[in-house]
Amino acid sequence: MMTFQGVRGGASGRTAIGDPTVLDSTTSMAKLGQLLLARGWIGLDQLTRALKSQSVVGGRLGTCLLEMDVLREELLLRALSEQLGLPSASVEDLRGIPDEVIAVVPAKIARRCKAVPFGLLGNRLDVAMLDPRNLAHHDEIAFASSRRVRVHVASELRIHEALDRYFDEELTSRFAMLVDRLNRSMYLWGQEGTTSEKGSGIELRTDPPVPTPAKPRARRSMLDLPLHASSPPPSLDRVAAELPIERASISPPVPRPPQVSPPRERVAERAPRAPMAVPPVGAQEVAEPEAPPITAPPAMPPARPRSIPLTAEERVELQKVRRHIEPADAPATLDDLEAVFGATTDRDEIAFLAIGHLRRRFDRAIFFQLGRDQISGWHGAGLGVDEDKVGAYKAGFEQPSIFLNLRQGNSLYLGPLPPMPIHREMAALWGGTLPDRTAMVPVALKDRPVAVIYVDGTDAAWSGFELESLRRLGRLVADAFERCIREKKRSGSAR
Repeated sequence: MMTFQGVRGGASGRTAIGDPTVLDSTTSMAKLGQLLLARGWIGLDQLTRALKSQSVVGGRLGTCLLEMDVLREELLLRALSEQLGLPSASVEDLRGIPDEVIAVVPAKIARRCKAVPFGLLGNRLDVAMLDPRNLAHHDEIAFASSRRVRVHVASELRIHEALDRYFDEELTSRFAMLVDRLNRSMYLWGQEGTTSEKGSGIELRTDPPVPTPAKPRARRSMLDLPLHASSPPPSLDRVAAELPIERASISPPVPRPPQVSPPRERVAERAPRAPMAVPPVGAQEVAEPEAPPITAPPAMPPARPRSIPLTAEERVELQKVRRHIEPADAPATLDDLEAVFGATTDRDEIAFLAIGHLRRRFDRAIFFQLGRDQISGWHGAGLGVDEDKVGAYKAGFEQPSIFLNLRQGNSLYLGPLPPMPIHREMAALWGGTLPDRTAMVPVALKDRPVAVIYVDGTDAAWSGFELESLRRLGRLVADAFERCIREKKRSGSAR
């Protein structure tokens, strides 16, 4: 009998598996597909299709099953752990890993061995490995870290995601799209009232039910399609009708009569006058002390009639003021925002007003413009956002991105910002972090997306928020843009 042990010593040279566990060769070499069939977690036809897909696109069998959406990720992890007799590293274990743990293993070795350190307790280092049977990799990591290595099993997808996040090994487009879809599904589970996992930044089910043999879903989104080249592209009509976000449980907004707040004028606050002392009878009169001078705070530029166009200088001054508008001064409701939009025909001012409204709730709000061949930054504000970097941001549509999905017909994106190159460049606009709670909504003119509104925020920002509000905001901005175009054409023809 061949023995295999999952922890190999660094300094001491001893090996053990945490609680010393010895694997039989017949157990470690068992077929994953057979195990999944025995547990009833997949069907024979699903296994056959997955094996055919694996022969075409490569990768692990579990990855092909996840791409087909016939097996839940936690069941795959449970099967891998049972197959190899090793503890498993969950999605939460591989997120939020402290820097001091990452620094224990050199990046070059982590990439070569496909290993991710995620836990450090005394002299023991917990490591998730793509190939736990490779004893040479065990020894290399133990020697490099000078610690006892406790090996865990993890899925191929999550190993590559962690290597991309912590060790700069870029994800392939295949893995990036699958990570995006799975992470978004996990986020939508959290919207259905599940328990929040600490430290992950995404709400997950703590104990999802174990299904009977899964059946492929009849309705599939664009991200659910097989990724090999032989698959025909879906039509835009079908993609728009089968958006994954529509499966979320969204409560419809309660209708209410429109309430338009009257425009508020800034009034100079008068300094309180000192009370005038009343002298007693017969006493000598005392002169009343002079009140301090009245000073007025700086006011916004006065509104001009719509028939009088702004000069270039006035437009620059207006934009300077709007760039620094505080969220408290922005319209509080969408009804107020719609009323203010009706009084302006300047596209930049519309963007600034919308950003101010969004910042009342969210950490960041950014407008992007969608051209024929590229995405460009427009305006943005919020936590760490550099307005100059936003204006200089450029990206193309040749790379996979959320922008591409929105351009092809999706009405809303909700979830974490996927770790793709185009999104990493986007995150550099505010410091480089990839938020877990984001939303992106397109602004469409005659069914053609011309801009995208991006927001992100903490759990508190999303609590009680209705997604339909973002869709309505996109429609309001689109209507305001159309009004700007009509007004510009009208003024041009008048000349």
